[in-house]
Amino acid sequence: MILRDYQIKLSNDATEILRQKLIVCLCMEVRTGKTLTALQTAQNYGAKNVLFVTKIKAFSSIQWDYDQMEFTFKLTIINKESLHKVNDTFDLVIYDEFHGFCFLGETLINGVKIKDIKVGSFQKSFNFVKGIYEDKEVLNVFKNPLTENLVKIKCNGKEIVCTENHKIRTKRGWVRAKNLLPEDELQVV
Repeated sequence: MILRDYQIKLSNDATEILRQKLIVCLCMEVRTGKTLTALQTAQNYGAKNVLFVTKIKAFSSIQWDYDQMEFTFKLTIINKESLHKVNDTFDLVIYDEFHGFCFLGETLINGVKIKDIKVGSFQKSFNFVKGIYEDKEVLNVFKNPLTENLVKIKCNGKEIVCTENHKIRTKRGWVRAKNLLPEDELQVV
């Protein structure tokens, strides 16, 4: 298997951004080779141990793409709901299907509206590997057009509005907002 010219260019550009910012987002059309481009970016970056977070139904195609190339890094593929099982240390994480899970700009995070959060500021974040809250630097801000229905969630006197596919952490794991049940216990920051 050989990468197309645009995939090579995108992976080279992504590698430079990753080296400078320690984060990069690949936004590509369907069936244009996002997986191969992301894996090549990991190779260019010099990653040794890569975690690929995706949907279970994508496992086999990602593994197939990985197997077709001669990448020198170890690849672990896992779904979002199983992240709590991760015990290894990774020098790069590829998070697939990142789009579409959003809060409205008016949503408060630590008393600040999401739309007012700036790159370089610090926000409370839950570290699922360590099981603790910690302040983490905001590395990027995304402003996406609203493309799906909204859901209003009320919990412990707090209220949030998010897209229906935004995943919410509950006692039963990650659940899309539209699938929350009245008896669900939510993790609220």
